[in-house]
Amino acid sequence: MSRASPSTIIRESPRHRTCMAMRQWIERGILVAGQPLPSERALCERAGVSRSVIRHVVPSLISEGLIVEDAAGNRSVRPSGFTSQPINTAILGSTIAILTPDPTPSDLHGRLARMEQMAQGAIDGSRDAGCDVLAIHSDRLRNGGMERLLAAPPLGVVVPEPFKPIPNIESWLRQLRAAGVAVAVYGGAPELADFDRVMSDHDQGSYELTRWLISRGRKRILNLWGKPGNYYWNITRRQGYERAMQEAGLEALPTVLFTPLPRNSPDAPPGDPKGNFEIKAYQLAGHLAPWIGGADPVDAIMLTNDGDVPPAASALRILGKESGREVLITGYDNQWGSVPEQAWEATPPAASMDKCNFKIGQEMVRLLMDRAAGRLPQDPQCRVVKPKMVFFEGNKADGV
Repeated sequence: MSRASPSTIIRESPRHRTCMAMRQWIERGILVAGQPLPSERALCERAGVSRSVIRHVVPSLISEGLIVEDAAGNRSVRPSGFTSQPINTAILGSTIAILTPDPTPSDLHGRLARMEQMAQGAIDGSRDAGCDVLAIHSDRLRNGGMERLLAAPPLGVVVPEPFKPIPNIESWLRQLRAAGVAVAVYGGAPELADFDRVMSDHDQGSYELTRWLISRGRKRILNLWGKPGNYYWNITRRQGYERAMQEAGLEALPTVLFTPLPRNSPDAPPGDPKGNFEIKAYQLAGHLAPWIGGADPVDAIMLTNDGDVPPAASALRILGKESGREVLITGYDNQWGSVPEQAWEATPPAASMDKCNFKIGQEMVRLLMDRAAGRLPQDPQCRVVKPKMVFFEGNKADGV
């Protein structure tokens, strides 16, 4: 399933590697239950690490209850059936922590709901792997929260797609990994390129949408996107579009970018969502006008997501064109059913792409478990999940 691997090679932490090895030695009886723990020197030679690594790992295994230390400081391997470890450490040692998208989940125009599907997939995937689940919002890691988490670290941490950027996330993830905690993140953001991650296959999704439009007789297909061009999904979607157009012998048109308006535009009355909708429709009409008129107008438009479909359809109407007949519109993210702007423009997209967020969450856990079990090479792994094309009849989607 892996299609990409970042060029930067990040070696596993010696502490993580040694901790995993000593756990296995104890579980397999190589370090005999009830017997004194070998000396630091012997452990260093067996593990191929320095004494400082052993001096960090052994207290961690003591906190887990795998090594027992008496009042005199003598250490021995946990006797068979010994269960005196603190309950919170015992549970967290087989727990996967999931950074949730929002501290109080709710449905904000469908966006949080879609992202929460990824977290729910990770939760189900963790339970399928026989692990407990700890849901943590990133705000809980502030003000000493990360230190408290590291005091009794979980088996791993999964970071689904957040509703908004998480400050300090890269630093936090590096602290976790240095402490021997497996980490799996979502997305292709450059700052997360040296962590194990799972991505939606935006290249393939855009390719399939473009091929479908071509099969419907569309030859002048325009990308109209509402975010800057340096977003990773923007780049990979563009690659899929260009690949499909090249295969069909068609011209790949330039991407048209527009600046998304604030949720409450200063040009619209406060609390007037319809006024904001109309402003955006005219904004898009201005961007589309050069491509709609003339002797060779566009006959299809590919948008950032389903939320841009109503103002784009309204913009076409302003320009004297009809969405769904003269110009086909495709969205992305399969969120049409929760787009509130349907109240003013109800024409659905001809097709959209469902990123399959639930499956992405499950795959993140599989990747994390493979890392924790030592089944992966040292360099960070990137796995992709293929999206699913959906078509619309009214507000309902039918997949293929």
